[in-house]
Amino acid sequence: MLHYFERELPMMKQTKRLRLLTAALVSFGLVSTATAHAQSSKGATLTLQADVQETNPEANIINLRGNVLFEYPRHQLEGTAEQGQFFMTEQRLILVGNAQVTQQGEVLRDNQIICLLTTGQCSPSGE
Repeated sequence: MLHYFERELPMMKQTKRLRLLTAALVSFGLVSTATAHAQSSKGATLTLQADVQETNPEANIINLRGNVLFEYPRHQLEGTAEQGQFFMTEQRLILVGNAQVTQQGEVLRDNQIICLLTTGQCSPSGE
C-alpha cells in the first residue's frame, strides 16, 4: 500500500495531486501501480509520510514537514526527521532536524542526512 498524501485536502484537489505525484513517481521508477508492484522486484516502493506534504510538480520536489518517516525496502532504508525534501528527478532525499536513518541494522544520526536512493547511500551533510 502506498502512503504519499495523508493530510486532509478537498477531495478534488487531493485526487489531482495524487494522480500527478503517482504519475511522476511511476515515471522515475520509484513507485508502481498495485498490479505492477506485485510483479516487480521486492522492495521497489518508496513510502513517504509527514504531517504536511506539499508537491511541486514543475520542480519535481516533495516538501515534507513534521514527523517525517520514510521507507525504501529496495536498499533496506528507513528513517525519520523533522523535515525533508524529496527530489524526484535526482531520486535524492534530504532529511533535516534530528535526522536518523537505519540501513541493515546500522544507524546514522545527524542534523541533516542526504540519501541517494539510486545507490542506497546515505551520509551526513556535515553541518
